Amino acid sequence: MSSELRKSERHELHKPLLVKNCISAEVLGTLVNLSSEGLMLLGPAEVNEGGVYQVEIAFSDGVSVLTMGLECLWVNPGAEESQVWSGYKIIDISDDAQALLEQCIAQLG
Repeated sequence: MSSELRKSERHELHKPLLVKNCISAEVLGTLVNLSSEGLMLLGPAEVNEGGVYQVEIAFSDGVSVLTMGLECLWVNPGAEESQVWSGYKIIDISDDAQALLEQCIAQLG
């Protein structure tokens, strides 16, 4: 997906945050960037293009946890054989989680 097709600006993270699958507790990857509509991960997990995931992102403050539903739009191999890049669209998020996401994005901007 080219960056010209994105509706929202992606913001790079300054600290690594792990994204966990709520169902399996497996780490899907490390959050690379995010926007109000989606995110990109680099991770060891086998993810499926078109797959739907319920995930949580625990912030370093130890209190804030962002939970949302994602659809995987694409998967590409990473530089190392055991890693993949994957891009996701947010398909389900509560109002409270959306507010937390917007706060996070504002701090990154």
